Amino acid sequence: MAKEKRSFYGTGRRKGSVARVTLTPGTGKITVNGRDVQEYMPYDVLVMDLKQPLVVTGNENTFDVNADVKAIFEKMLDQTDKILTELKPSLEKSGLKVHEVLTLASMAESEGVSLEDRKNIVGVFMNRIKNNMALGSDVTTYYASKIELGERDLYMSEINSDNPYNTRSAKNAGKLPVGPICNPSKSAIEATINYTQNDYLYFVADKNMKVYFTKTDAEHNKKIQELKKQGLWFEY
Repeated sequence: MAKEKRSFYGTGRRKGSVARVTLTPGTGKITVNGRDVQEYMPYDVLVMDLKQPLVVTGNENTFDVNADVKAIFEKMLDQTDKILTELKPSLEKSGLKVHEVLTLASMAESEGVSLEDRKNIVGVFMNRIKNNMALGSDVTTYYASKIELGERDLYMSEINSDNPYNTRSAKNAGKLPVGPICNPSKSAIEATINYTQNDYLYFVADKNMKVYFTKTDAEHNKKIQELKKQGLWFEY
């Protein structure tokens, strides 16, 4: 829904990174800079740039390019477990399952920047689920299509693609993507657990990542036109 000129993987692709670790969804296949490393564990896609501050559910870690891949993922998963254990009381009160929290948090991480925006964004997603609407989150479609945010606009074929990660598709109305689209930060997880209950159904971000929330499609489209006239619309 919102557009931003940065990687949709949460940590971002930064200059100077020396290693790129990819865990292929459902297969457990790990590659480093495109090179097969080993079979490890089936898990949702995690794509991380190393040798840069790497946010793993609230902790900053740096790894050498020659670091043991298994150890990297064990540390990431251990940190995720630590954060979820810390937030367990709030998580249980939310009524959401862990997988739902991580999935929503990954979307909020990529769609918004501030805590308040992320809390309202999750509120919008919850409202759309209740109304059996497609969540309409561009970041999931970019992820599903394996395209970096800011690279180009989406094609209609990608928007309508029958991909379980693509929340722009009408076929996925009322559904979350099949899993997280990034490894969310602790703040994004907290924003999801304590999301703001609102009556918004739409949101859009300007090129400065300020997020605007609206209740109707007409209000949403009007806001987009206003942003374009003000020179605040993101241009590829």
